[in-house]
Amino acid sequence: MDGARVRQVTHGDFSVQGIVTIAHDTLFFMASSDMARPYDQHLNRVALAGKDQRQLTQRPGLHRAVASPNGKHFVVYHESLSVPTSSQLMDQAGTVLAELDRAKVDMAIRKDWPAPEEFVAKSADGKDTIHGIIFKPHGFDPSKRYPIIERIYGGMQSQVMPRGYPGANSRGAGSEYLNLLPYLNSLGFVIVTMDSPGTPGRGRAYNLKTHGAWPDGIIADHAAALRHVAKSRPWMDISRVGVAGNSWGGTLAAHAMKDAPDLYKAASLSVADVDISDGSHWIEWHLGTKTDNPEGYAGKSAADLAKAIEGHLLIIAGTSDANVPVSNTMKLLDALAAEGKRYELVLFPGTNHIHRNAAGDARYAYAVNRLGQFFNAHLGGPQK
Repeated sequence: MDGARVRQVTHGDFSVQGIVTIAHDTLFFMASSDMARPYDQHLNRVALAGKDQRQLTQRPGLHRAVASPNGKHFVVYHESLSVPTSSQLMDQAGTVLAELDRAKVDMAIRKDWPAPEEFVAKSADGKDTIHGIIFKPHGFDPSKRYPIIERIYGGMQSQVMPRGYPGANSRGAGSEYLNLLPYLNSLGFVIVTMDSPGTPGRGRAYNLKTHGAWPDGIIADHAAALRHVAKSRPWMDISRVGVAGNSWGGTLAAHAMKDAPDLYKAASLSVADVDISDGSHWIEWHLGTKTDNPEGYAGKSAADLAKAIEGHLLIIAGTSDANVPVSNTMKLLDALAAEGKRYELVLFPGTNHIHRNAAGDARYAYAVNRLGQFFNAHLGGPQK
């Protein structure tokens, strides 16, 4: 057919994650097909003729499916924020034929760490929904008021919200889910994380919301969502909010201190690209070139940030980072000094973008510990 499209097979305003198998005249695929929960992943089927599309899995959360060689049966794995991993045998109609396995969790181990709480809020312009997660502190007491740390990323190529069961495979969060978030919870912080307009997984229009202008407008969305969720949760002390990010997340953390200093009082910037023109290969596909889109780059240099940033800063970087050259950090330090603004610095000689050196030795634990000390000093702990 010389590449000509024969027909559209799937229909609906949702993201398709991938094809599981094609059995005879039927396509089985994974998709975020529950519009009320756009980050869940479900097994779906549709005839290749484009008819009879159906979602086969129903439980909220993440699903993963493996097809039998003939495509008549599936092993379907499921997990969510509150439900540990399980597997079932399912037929083509979505009928569960057998329970295969279920992770056993000793809930006594987790009794002092409440289950994460999901929320939905509106973007600053009221046009989009923002889905996020709240991680309550260990030993949570609703009569207390807790400081808040937003763990931010906001990059246009990745989501940040963890969606699997804590301690399982932690899809969408990596080591942060297993280490950083529970560590900060153990220190008495409420942790909030969210994926706002401009991030993937919600369709093309949502992802392109900040195309050509990133990160303009992102902090306004995050600030609006934080204020919204805190209104109905008196144990969230909205007067004591910090923000922490790594890589593009560090960039967004810096912009939070510029765009919403009335909300964010302290920020941790780890390997942050704070001068967008320095290392432009990471941003040109989203902003275009500086020549073609000068407005998109305006006001986003380290000097521009240093002039506008307010509040307490912790800056973490490595000297051998190929993703975000240490020159980014040096420019920011020089600009902050020129403005007479205070900062704290953790600089690792010879480490890369994940705080690891050539010998394989990690400095991640030290960085996390300093991050906890920084926020404890500037936000304080739980209060009655």
